[in-house]
Amino acid sequence: MVMGAHHWCLGSFPEEGQDEVFGNGRDGLVAGTLSWQGTAHPVDRGYRVEGRWQFCSGVDHSHWVMLGCADPKTRGPSVHVVVPREEIEIDDTWYVMGLQGTGSKDVIAKDIFVPAHRAIDTRMLFAGESPHALNHPTNVYRLSAEAMLCTSAASALLGSAKFALQTFIERTKQRKVILTGAPKSEHGPTQVRLAEAEAEIHCVHLLLHGILDEFDFLVSTGIKFDLAHRARAKWHAAYCAELCRRAVARLYGGAGAHAVYAPSALQVAFRNINVGAQHASIDFDSSAELYARERLGIR
Repeated sequence: MVMGAHHWCLGSFPEEGQDEVFGNGRDGLVAGTLSWQGTAHPVDRGYRVEGRWQFCSGVDHSHWVMLGCADPKTRGPSVHVVVPREEIEIDDTWYVMGLQGTGSKDVIAKDIFVPAHRAIDTRMLFAGESPHALNHPTNVYRLSAEAMLCTSAASALLGSAKFALQTFIERTKQRKVILTGAPKSEHGPTQVRLAEAEAEIHCVHLLLHGILDEFDFLVSTGIKFDLAHRARAKWHAAYCAELCRRAVARLYGGAGAHAVYAPSALQVAFRNINVGAQHASIDFDSSAELYARERLGIR
């Protein structure tokens, strides 16, 4: 999912940069980390990039790495760049509770030169205002990168939550109450857990489709993707992640002692969703604040 979001971001880069990554039918797999953790020093015809970035998802499988860079003087967002993977170092720091398969390790750049055609202004990318996006025969690259990433993350969590729900149903049909031998499926509190979790997961489905319907409308009309759209998409995606987390925690809490064993599919979903919900793009508190401030007219 994350690598797919990076590929979408490339659609807003200068055409020469897009051709270098994807031209001539190449499968230019792009890992990366979008937060501006390292720095980019402007030089003739490009930038000198250095620093350490955490959470570089998919780096072991990639050909290229996208890095968010800060201004070395202000430490504010500057540019996003794309570099060949062989030009960076990988530090295996990814020892985590869940989502081990993403391999989101640290990467290190030591004074790498990045030509200007493989860089884009960060604010322009996040706002969906790249002039290069206008050269495509579709408006899909005029959406906000921030909104696209958070929606993608929430969609992945929804898939995992649906899997957890189905796993819980199948397991509950087979379980017996240890003391009485009665079917666990006839246990009232277990039924309530199932009903509540299913309703929350269905709400996530509806919220996400609401965001995607708005994306479709903006793409079809070419209407500017402004702050109001960005704030709403980000908040709804963050709330979707929280609903998935609550639903699966409720299911896991009623799954019995055997769910604690490592082979348990429900335990895997529980761990993955709790880690996924920590993603910066769907941070609950900051997304709620951004949306509320926009609604209240506080800038």
